[in-house]
Amino acid sequence: MTEHTPGRVGRPPKVNREQVVAAAADILTTEGPLKFSMRTLAARLDISAMGIYHYFDSKNDLLGAVLEHQAWNTPAPELSEDPRVRLGQLPLAVIDHLVRHPWVIDVLSADEIIDGYAAWSFDEFLKTADELGMPEEQSMQLLLGLWRIVVGEVVVRTNLEMRDERGAKAWYEREIPSHVLERPRLLAMLGSLDPNLDAYDVKRTIDDYIAGALGERSPG
Repeated sequence: MTEHTPGRVGRPPKVNREQVVAAAADILTTEGPLKFSMRTLAARLDISAMGIYHYFDSKNDLLGAVLEHQAWNTPAPELSEDPRVRLGQLPLAVIDHLVRHPWVIDVLSADEIIDGYAAWSFDEFLKTADELGMPEEQSMQLLLGLWRIVVGEVVVRTNLEMRDERGAKAWYEREIPSHVLERPRLLAMLGSLDPNLDAYDVKRTIDDYIAGALGERSPG
């Protein structure tokens, strides 16, 4: 009887994991998320799509690795010595980091990612909460709540940028749907917005949220 040796059979892979990540990062950076696909990446590397799945379980798994690869492309901000101000600066820094990678919403919608930059920010946030004497459970709830604000802001900003890239119409350029016309309070509010201005201020939302957690009045 012939012995069977477990393991992969055939030629070794033409590329390694780091080369796959680097090529994916280059396509995403130079051509944008709308042009990225596993097929495009495989063609760039001159391998089959299955060759990519040799290293990554899914496209989101690969995108998470790309984000980690690019984690420190965003410079860390100068943080205030005032711990109260610092609590608000850190989530804004993560937003600035993630919106530099418009493909990241695919990963955010599937998982709560913590790349190197986000890990730095979260750690600074928890140390700052300790400095303010915040109980562990309260600081964790505050951090998780702010993370969800961060995710929402990144998704909305990224979708707006991709809409502009596609040349799609903005909401104020479209016909108002009947289900809005039938709701006068909502219609009145929308009618009062200046479409040329950014009506939403995420910093104000974060400041209000932190102020509420600390039992303070919002500085805004």
